[in-house]
Amino acid sequence: MKIAVIEDDAADRALLKRAFRHNGTVDIREYAAGREAVASICGDPDGPDIVITDYGLGEESGVEVFDQLRKGAYAGPVVLMTGVGNESVAVTALKRGFADYITKSPETFSQLEQLVTHIVARARAEQDRHVAQQTNEETTRRLTEISESASVWFWELDAEFRFSYLGGTAFEGHGLAPEDCLGKTPWEIEGLAAPEGWAGFRRILRQRSPVRDFMCVYRAGKGAPDWIVALSGRPFSGRKGFAGHRGIARDVTELHAAESRFRMAEDRLRTAVESLNDAFILYDSDGRIVLHNRRMLDVFDFLAGRDDVLGLSIEALLKDGLKAKFFGSEEVDENPEAWLREQLARYRTPSEVPIERRLAGGNWLRFSMHPTPEGGVVEVIADVTAERGAREQLRQAQKMEAIGQLTGGVAHDFNNLLTVIMGNINLLRDGLKTRPDLDRFAAVAVRAAERGAGLTHHLLAFARKQPLNASVVDLGAMARDVHQMIDRTIGETYSVGVSVPGAPLMLRLDPAQFQNAALNLALNARDAMPEGGSMVLEVEREMVAKTLRAVPDDVPAGDYAVFRVVDSGTGMSPETLRQCCEPFYTTKDTGKGSGLGLSMVYGFVQQSGGAVVIDSGEGRGTTISLYFPSCKVQDEASDETVRAAAGLSDRLAGTRVLLVEDDPDVRTVVRTMLLDLGCTVLDVAGGSAALDALDGGYRPDLLFTDFVLYGGMDGRELAARAVERAPDLKVLYTSGYFGGGVMDSAAGERKDRFLSKPFTPDDLAAKLRDVIK
Repeated sequence: MKIAVIEDDAADRALLKRAFRHNGTVDIREYAAGREAVASICGDPDGPDIVITDYGLGEESGVEVFDQLRKGAYAGPVVLMTGVGNESVAVTALKRGFADYITKSPETFSQLEQLVTHIVARARAEQDRHVAQQTNEETTRRLTEISESASVWFWELDAEFRFSYLGGTAFEGHGLAPEDCLGKTPWEIEGLAAPEGWAGFRRILRQRSPVRDFMCVYRAGKGAPDWIVALSGRPFSGRKGFAGHRGIARDVTELHAAESRFRMAEDRLRTAVESLNDAFILYDSDGRIVLHNRRMLDVFDFLAGRDDVLGLSIEALLKDGLKAKFFGSEEVDENPEAWLREQLARYRTPSEVPIERRLAGGNWLRFSMHPTPEGGVVEVIADVTAERGAREQLRQAQKMEAIGQLTGGVAHDFNNLLTVIMGNINLLRDGLKTRPDLDRFAAVAVRAAERGAGLTHHLLAFARKQPLNASVVDLGAMARDVHQMIDRTIGETYSVGVSVPGAPLMLRLDPAQFQNAALNLALNARDAMPEGGSMVLEVEREMVAKTLRAVPDDVPAGDYAVFRVVDSGTGMSPETLRQCCEPFYTTKDTGKGSGLGLSMVYGFVQQSGGAVVIDSGEGRGTTISLYFPSCKVQDEASDETVRAAAGLSDRLAGTRVLLVEDDPDVRTVVRTMLLDLGCTVLDVAGGSAALDALDGGYRPDLLFTDFVLYGGMDGRELAARAVERAPDLKVLYTSGYFGGGVMDSAAGERKDRFLSKPFTPDDLAAKLRDVIK
């Protein structure tokens, strides 16, 4: 303990010092003057614990020294000592702030050590209390500031669970003030509700357990939004034990709203994902599945029934697929480890370029991967089996269309050539009637030209550019006729049956073309059974409810008359089945087939508005079905009946014919044919020249024009403009080509007004008699 003594009398200083002679821990500093003492005490950071000053110090008093000490920031206790003081001085000293007042006497000196010790202890206690009070006030101020500046505030419940304290300004704006809550339990506050029920909260309080984020909702009503609060706290104790609970409350309204929005967004995402027709997988940055849809389990059927799909790693998924023989390919079978490493590398550096892979079951899947901003991967897996089939069908159709365009163009040129050849040979034969030795050579040339005409006929049939002379027929009757022809000629090692309905099955088609197609199918069936076998011709009516997916054609929904040839032959391989309808494709030995049979059938059925369906497999025979749209008898009229009723004229002599043909060789030979038939002929090379002749007064009985004319005006337009000039003019069209829109353009014309190239003089004469009535 350090004591400062300010006393101008040396004897008195000695007496004071003597009073502490038995206390070895006391450090006494003596000062004879007040100013000296004040300067020393106030300048010492470790100043004395107590100052004892004499009242009378010469020119200054102890009171003045006290004031100077206080001004100098000394806050310790100061004791005033005097030898001549009275009660008035004592009162003044205590009011001034002195710690005590003592008189100089032996009795006082004997008790001075005890008195000073007591005063120092009391001063230290007061100082500690003051520091504690300041600390408490500062802490309270800080907590208040924090509470008032945040959506967190403090609460306290007493032992009866009533609010005893509520701090903070979080109540503002919600229609609830702290005074509305004090003295009430939470469940007694009007408008305050607990979504989970108050019973659980009361049980926690009674058990004196910690409260953790207990949710309360305050509903102010009158359209005000709900206020959501989370309570957290712990029990606390007082002098008498348990005193209640205290803790903090947080305004979680916005958090709850954000969580609700997140859940809604998550629900929308899940709904969108589940509505996908494709499989969907979301992997996190560690390569584990965090989201998938039900379609994913349908695709990866080896995962069905497992409850550990969420959290499954990419590597585990691929390994399970390998184990289940799901990923089937030569690459997988040869080196599954290398394949697995390659796939894992793809997932680590995903490319957005989709990859298509064939599975062990035969289906094709398209795998598309997209990286996410968080380092994960979104994978979409689509079953593209049907799509690939459709693409293959489209490719095949485009190929067939391209081949059809090519063959149609070739056939057009050949028909013009054959018209010239056949026409000139027939004209030569008229002059060789007296020379049979030479006529036989001309006959051979005619037969060769006719075979060429048959070849171009097949090409045009495949290209669907051969004009059809359709009429209403009974498909069953036609099938029986074909059966009779086949049964007489096919041989004894073959069994040929026929199955037709009892009632007529009427449809509109070209009978000659159908007969040709049926015979082609029957001959193909015979050739597929080199050792003999059975063949059945079937006819039936079939209602197709929805599009029938088949090879080479899909069959749209509708009412069909079906002609079917079923054989027990060797059947076709998948490669042959894909190409069998292409022109010039044949599996027969050289010289035993042109490769145009099935292509002609295919083109004829397509042109008739139908579809071809082929079912075949190696070792199980072949079934070829021709689907034709059926029709009602009363809606159609037979062209043959119309012709029979009309009556024909056999006299062509003197008929005036305006011949329009842009090929000079064809024009020459046709002109000669017409002249030999007794007609008078004006031949021109194009439509403009023909119209000029009409405008010049020439009035023919018949306009005989090529349907396809070069120079901007086709045969139909020429005929229309010619009839405007000569209303009674008859029209006959010819063409060796019905592609490039010709058939569409000719759709409105009667089919008996067409004569296909090449034709003979007899063909021309018959058609002219048919047109000129």
